[in-house]
Amino acid sequence: KCCNKTPESNDVKENLLKTFKEQNNMDWATTFRSDGLYIEIPLHLAEGSKEKFINTLEFADTTLECKHVFIFFRKNRSDRASLVRTFMFLGFHILSPKTCLIPIPSDDYLFMVYTND
Repeated sequence: KCCNKTPESNDVKENLLKTFKEQNNMDWATTFRSDGLYIEIPLHLAEGSKEKFINTLEFADTTLECKHVFIFFRKNRSDRASLVRTFMFLGFHILSPKTCLIPIPSDDYLFMVYTND
């Protein structure tokens, strides 16, 4: 199962994620759940965001041992089509709004998932 579900393990992984974000000057909102890492894509993407994001994917796979990384952003963004294309190029897939993988279903957000092999 993705990201061991024991509370102790999740606490350790939350601390590892916090340290990683501090070391990489990453201020994106993230949520670590037993079924993966959730990342909210900010409205304004700073220079170097792509590299930071790729590093985060690698960190989620190798250090956090997550099977899934989820991203989400508001559906009404003007750059939505571009974001979807970019993340699909990176291997993400759009999630159905009815899937149980979405922690809080919302018509306002689009969720995508990347599965680590």
